[in-house]
Amino acid sequence: MLGREHTSSSAYMTIRERLDFLVITVVFGVLVGVVTSFTLLTDQDFGPYGYANDISGLMGATLLLAGLIAAAVTSPLFDRVLTRHLAITCKILCPILGVLWLSLIWAAKRNNAGGLFTIMAIIGACSLTLLPVALELAVEVTRNPGSAAILWFAGNSVSITCVLVEGALRAGPDANPPNNMHRALIFQGALVCSAVVTIFALQGKQTRREMDEQATHSIVTPEQSAAP
Repeated sequence: MLGREHTSSSAYMTIRERLDFLVITVVFGVLVGVVTSFTLLTDQDFGPYGYANDISGLMGATLLLAGLIAAAVTSPLFDRVLTRHLAITCKILCPILGVLWLSLIWAAKRNNAGGLFTIMAIIGACSLTLLPVALELAVEVTRNPGSAAILWFAGNSVSITCVLVEGALRAGPDANPPNNMHRALIFQGALVCSAVVTIFALQGKQTRREMDEQATHSIVTPEQSAAP
């Protein structure tokens, strides 16, 4: 990953693969960071619009619960059916997430609990479906399981940054409604959209899988030729 491998090494990454890993790191870091910071600031985001603490907490719980259900349903599909379609999955789900996070700018208003719960459920389903896909694709591109540590570091760094920035963007007590997080939601939506647009630069060639299949084929072929 540091470029010190010999070109003949299986761990050697081409410039294209390094670019892919950079794209994955940026998108993964922003999406994980935004989800983490949002779950921490849910009450501050929706409380000024008249939503009680319990309702705001349920919205955050809806995001996580919908995501867990979606992940449980889609994991077998990616394991058995969609194993070669990781990159295209990212290119489909990332723009959807960008639109959803951006829509919160206008959805966060009074008497819109149904719309907010719906957005939370779809964000959770898309995000937790995408999470293992991105981790797997990073390993495919780098052939190094240590890539996951870099992705999680990026996610944690963005989450800390988002909490600090969004807290600073909170409106004052004289705003309408008081202490609202409208500017924070704008920042959040703009950040996600800026990140997910880079996903279209992703090639996402699953090099590790191809190497494994070639190695398996090279082992099976001599055995077949030696059979009577």
